[in-house]
Amino acid sequence: MEFRALGPLVVYGDDGTALPIRQGTQRLLLSLLLLHANQPLSSGWLAEALWSPATQLGDPSSLDTPPRPAGAAGHRLRTQVWALRRVLQGGTEAGAAAGRLQTSPGGGYLLRVAPDELDLLRFRRLAAAGRQTLADGDAAAAIGQLEQAVGLWRGAPLADLDPDRQASAVLAGELARLEEERLGAVEALVGARLAANGAGAVDGALTGELRALLAAYPLRERLWGYLMLALYRAGRQADALAAFAQVRELLVEELGVEPSPELQRLQRQILAADPALESLPERAAVVADPVPASVPRQLPADVTAFTGRERELDQLVALLQSAGEAGTGAVVVAAIDGMGGVGKSALAIHAAHQLAGRFPDGQLYLNLRSATPGAVPLEPLDGLGRMLRALGLDPGRIPGQVEEAAASFRTLAAGRRLLLVLDNAHDAEQVRPLLPASPSCAVLVTSRQALNTLDGAKLLHLDVLTQELALTLLGRLAGPARIATDLQAATEVVRYCGYLPLAIRIAAARLAARPTWPVAELASRLAEASSRLEELAVDDLGVRASFEVSLAALEHSADPTEQAAARAFGLLSLPDGPDLDAAAGAWLLDQPQASAGRLLERLVDARLLESPRPGRYQLDDLVRLYARQQGQEIPAGERLAALNRLVGGYLVAARRASTLLRSAHSGPPTAGDADRGTWPRSRAQALHWFETEHANLLAAAQQATTVGASPAVTMQLAEALFDCYTAWTHQYQIHAMAQLVRGIERQVSEEHGQPGPGDHPGVACEHLSQQHAALDCVEYATATTRASTDGGRAGDQQAGRWHDGLGGAEAYARYWQDWARLNRLALRVASRLGDRDGEAKALGGLSCAYFWLRRPHQALPAIRRCLTLAEQAGDQARRQRVLRCLGTVNIQLGRLATAIVHLEQSLAIARQRGDHQGQGAASYDLAVTHVALARPDAAIAHLERSLAIARRLGQRLDAAKALWRLGALLHTRGDHDRARAAQRDAQAILEQLDTRVDP
Repeated sequence: MEFRALGPLVVYGDDGTALPIRQGTQRLLLSLLLLHANQPLSSGWLAEALWSPATQLGDPSSLDTPPRPAGAAGHRLRTQVWALRRVLQGGTEAGAAAGRLQTSPGGGYLLRVAPDELDLLRFRRLAAAGRQTLADGDAAAAIGQLEQAVGLWRGAPLADLDPDRQASAVLAGELARLEEERLGAVEALVGARLAANGAGAVDGALTGELRALLAAYPLRERLWGYLMLALYRAGRQADALAAFAQVRELLVEELGVEPSPELQRLQRQILAADPALESLPERAAVVADPVPASVPRQLPADVTAFTGRERELDQLVALLQSAGEAGTGAVVVAAIDGMGGVGKSALAIHAAHQLAGRFPDGQLYLNLRSATPGAVPLEPLDGLGRMLRALGLDPGRIPGQVEEAAASFRTLAAGRRLLLVLDNAHDAEQVRPLLPASPSCAVLVTSRQALNTLDGAKLLHLDVLTQELALTLLGRLAGPARIATDLQAATEVVRYCGYLPLAIRIAAARLAARPTWPVAELASRLAEASSRLEELAVDDLGVRASFEVSLAALEHSADPTEQAAARAFGLLSLPDGPDLDAAAGAWLLDQPQASAGRLLERLVDARLLESPRPGRYQLDDLVRLYARQQGQEIPAGERLAALNRLVGGYLVAARRASTLLRSAHSGPPTAGDADRGTWPRSRAQALHWFETEHANLLAAAQQATTVGASPAVTMQLAEALFDCYTAWTHQYQIHAMAQLVRGIERQVSEEHGQPGPGDHPGVACEHLSQQHAALDCVEYATATTRASTDGGRAGDQQAGRWHDGLGGAEAYARYWQDWARLNRLALRVASRLGDRDGEAKALGGLSCAYFWLRRPHQALPAIRRCLTLAEQAGDQARRQRVLRCLGTVNIQLGRLATAIVHLEQSLAIARQRGDHQGQGAASYDLAVTHVALARPDAAIAHLERSLAIARRLGQRLDAAKALWRLGALLHTRGDHDRARAAQRDAQAILEQLDTRVDP
C-alpha cells in the first residue's frame, strides 16, 4: 500500500489501484493520522479536530489530553474509524487493515505505515541523507538525494482537502511545518549545486532559479546569501552587492530589522574579495542545517552568588529533568510565584542553566515584561514571533493571528527537547498560547501572582530568605570578612531589607561601591524608616520600583475590582498591628466584609499583600513602608476616619469577647454586628478570636492615642482588653500587656484629665508574683483617683475599684488587715451603687483576706455570697475562682472531703474553659488536701500537673511552691536525689524573685 500526502491525498492499494476515499471527514481523519504516522492520537483530540473549532488543542499524541469524547462525538468518531478501516481493507489483504489502523490502549488510534509506504517519510529520510552527504563534502551525491526528496512534492501537501471545513485550522500548523521542511530541502539543494559548480563555474540557470525562488519567498535570507555568492562567483561583484542592498531595503521596510549577521559578513567578504568565497559555500552561509538553522541558546547569564533555595532548586530540577528524559505524557510546566524582588527570576535562570544539557534542542527565554517599570506586558503574538524566529521559521512565514502562530510554534516544537523560560508573566492568559504541546519540552514560568488557572502547572511559592541565608548572600556580594567584622550591624541590614533578595543585593552593591564604609553606617541609614526605600536603590535597581510595577498593574487594569484594590492599598497600611482579617479590612475601607475580602485577595494575587493562612493578611516590612508612603497621599481626615472605624470595630468585638470569656452564656450579637464582621458566639470562639487578635487590639489601642481618637473609645477599648487578658489562659503575657495598657491610660489621663482603670497593672503583677511592682501600680492608681474624683457616684465607684486592686497587691505583702479593710470599703461602695460585679469582686477579696488572716469562719459567708452572685451572673470564670477559694477555706476548717469536692469542681470548670492557670492552681490545692489525707500518690500526681502548667505559663512562684512541696513528698518516699533537686530549683526561683511568701 502507498500513501501520498505531498500533494493531493492519494492512497494506492497493493494492486496499484487508487482507493476511493471521497467522504470529506474520512479524508481529513486519514490526513491527521498520516501527518502523525506511527504515533497514537487521543480520541478526544481527533474528535475536536474533526468537529470543533480548532484553536487551543493540546498535544495530539497525549491519550489523556483532551479526554476521550463523550456521547455523540465519540460515537461519530468510532463510526468514521470503522468506515476508514473498510476502505483501507479494500486495498490490502483480508484482515490487514485492522492491524494498520489500530486502537491504542488509551482509547486513541494509530496508523501503522512502513517507511517506504508514505511519501512524507521518504522525503524526510532523503532530505536528511542529502544534508549529511553535503556536510561530508560529496556535493554531487547530495544533489541526487536532495533532488529525489524535492521531487516527491506534487504541489501543496493535502491540497485537495476542503479549505472551508472547521478543522482546516488544525492543519494550519502542520502544513506550515511541511512547507518549511520543503523550503529547507530546496535551499539545501541550491547550496549543493552551488558547491558542486565550484569557483567561476556558476551558470545563469542557478541564478535564475534563485531569483525565481526569491520572487516567491522574498524574506528568505539564506536564499539571498546564495544569490549573492552565485553572482560573485560568476564574476558579477557589483550585482552581488546590489542584491545585498535590495534585501536590506526589503527587510528594513517590511520588518524594521537589519540583515542577519551572516548576510552582513558575506557583504563585507564580497567587498574585500575574500578568497574564502571561492571555496564551499558553508563559509558564507550555512546550508546543511535542518530547520531550524541553529539551536537557540537564549538563557541570560547565570546569577552570581546564588544563595539558598536548595529545596526549591531540587524540586525544579527533578520535575523538569524527568520531562526531558521521559518524553511521554503532558508537557511539564513549573510556575514560580512570589512578591517582587524575592528572587523568582534568579531561581528560574539558575535552574535552567543546570538543566540546559538535558534539552539539547535549545533553550528559549522570553521576558514577558510584567515586572519592567513603565513597560507594557509582552503580547502573546509578539512572544510567539520571537520564539518562531529563534526556531528558524522565516519571518515572512509567521502567522499574524495568535491561534495560528501558537499552532505553528507547537508544530515546530513537537518532538524536540526544548526548555522554555517565560519570565515575569502577567497572568495565565498571557502564558497559555506560549506553551508547547510536546511532552519532550519543559517550561519554567515566573510570575508575581500564582498561576492557579494554568492547567497542569506545578506551583512553587517563593518567600523571603531566612536570616542565615540573607547574611550569607550579603557576605558573598559584599565580602564575607567585611560582614564577619560587624555581624550585628550586618544582621540589622538584612532585617531592614526585609530578608528580600533584591534589597539585600542592592545593600551589598552599596557596600561594595563604598569600601571605606563600615557596615554599621549602612545599617544606621536603613534604620530611618522614612528614607529606607530611597537608600535601597542603586543604578537601575530599586525596591520601590519593583513595588510600583505591581501597584501600577492594578491601577491600570480594566477590572474595577483591581482598581479599587489599588486605591485600598494605602489605607490598609495604616494600622500598626501585625496583620488583619477581612473584618478589619471592612472597617478600614468602610465596605461590607465580602467586598473588602475580594480587595484583599486581589492584593494577595498582586503580591502586595501576603496571606500566611486563610483569612489573614499582612504586609511585609518593605511593602508596608511603600504602602504608607502611598497612604500619605490620602487626605488626613480620611486616614483618621479609617483608623477610628478600626478602633470602633475592635471595641465592639473585644467587649463581646470579654463577656463570653467571663460567662457561660453566648447571648445574641449586638445590633449591626452582622454588617461589621463575624463575631464570636461562644466562649471557645471568643478565646480563639482573642488569641488571634490580641496583638492587633493592643496596637490599635496604642495607636488610637496618637491619632486623635475619642478618649472615651480609647479607654473603653483598654478596659475591654484587660478583661480579656485576665480571662485569657496565656497569663504569662498579662504583665507586659497590662503595662502597655497602663501607658495608654496615663497618656489619656494626662492629655484629657480622665483617670483610667489603673488597677489592671496591679492585678497583672499579682498574677506574676511581682508584689512590689503591683504595689507601685496600685498606689499610682489610688493617687490618681484621689486627685481626680470629687466624692460623687463616679468617684466612689473608681475609689472602690482602686482599693480592691491595692488590697490584691498588699495581700501578697502580708498586709492582711489593710487588705480586709480596703475590701470592706470596696464592698460598701459597690453595695451603695448597686454594682453587683464590684460587690462580687470585694467579697472575693474579703474572703481571701480572712483566709490569709486564718479566719475561715468569717471567710465562709463572704465566699458563699460571692459564689451566689457569680452563679446568678453566669460568670464561670469567677465561679471557678470562688470554688477554689471555698475549697482552701474548708482545708483550714479541717473539712478535707468537702474541700476536695469544691476543688474538683473548680478544676472541672477550668478544664471546660481551657483555663490552664486555673487548672494549675486547683491541682496544687488538691495536692495539699491529699497530703493532709495521707494520699502521697495522688498528691504527687497533682503537684506534677501543677508544676508543668506553671512552667508552661511562666509562673515562677507557683512553680517554686510546687517544687518545694514535691521535694518534701519525694523525701518521705525515699527518693532523696529527686527531692533535693526539686528543692534546689525551688530555692533558686525564690531567691530570684526576692519574695517573702513562704512556699
